[in-house]
Amino acid sequence: MDHPTPAGIAYLPHIPTPESIIFSDFDGTYLLPSPNPERTPATDALESYLQQECLPQRLLFGWITGSSLDNVAQKSMRYSLRLWPHFIAGALGTQLWMFSQEHGAVQEPMWEQRMTESGFSQEKTDTIVAALSRDGIRLVAQASHNQGPRKVAYYYFMDTPERDARAKERTLQLVEDFGLTVHFARCGVGVGDPNNCYDVDFTPRGSGKKAIVDHLLSIWNIPQDRTAAFGDSQNDKTMLDTVAHGFVVANAEESIKQDHYTILQAPGPAGILDGLRHITANSQPQHLAQP
Repeated sequence: MDHPTPAGIAYLPHIPTPESIIFSDFDGTYLLPSPNPERTPATDALESYLQQECLPQRLLFGWITGSSLDNVAQKSMRYSLRLWPHFIAGALGTQLWMFSQEHGAVQEPMWEQRMTESGFSQEKTDTIVAALSRDGIRLVAQASHNQGPRKVAYYYFMDTPERDARAKERTLQLVEDFGLTVHFARCGVGVGDPNNCYDVDFTPRGSGKKAIVDHLLSIWNIPQDRTAAFGDSQNDKTMLDTVAHGFVVANAEESIKQDHYTILQAPGPAGILDGLRHITANSQPQHLAQP
């Protein structure tokens, strides 16, 4: 894959011996969707905090997102982001890149080998979708910007609870037979998805947000009690459940707020900043609310 970083983006300093790691969703969490994309004071404050505090706190920060790296780059330009984090796991954790001032942009080799050797193919997903169609289960392909090199994205429009359960069960059975992974998550209307449907994303076996968290904790030897994550939707649940401290921003879906996570009273980057201050300084932030 070519170098993914758009012009004008800075990197954080390399952390030689990281002690903590923070994961964040991108769309709807770090980046608030807007019909008129623009840089906000909340983004300024969050980027400044990361530049000032990550190295002294020995803190790694990164995004795990359903968006591909190309899509992240395009959105970064549209919203005038000036900083990329230490790592980006794109296309539901099927891509993994590391970034630092000292080493530039580097594709994580062990993860790339794992994905390359997974046996994932478009042909397999096409066969699964055709089999579902024969069973009366219709998946609708998502737009090209929601696809990835090893992620094939569809919508499933909700029917009766019984038919929805049958569709999910049949899909899980087929991906098991073909050695793939499928991710079901209620669509986020706030990020441009249709109403009353599920994201159905086919990816390699062993990929996904939880798998990325586990892999990065392993390669950096960071204990689980030194981890936190920020999200806004059911698509983030496996990531939030894997870390010690799970936060949801104020603009999160109501369904994810019903779980046991800490609910932040500020949306998007302002909520992330309050959560980071709470984690790193053990302070009582202005916008932090307990579940």
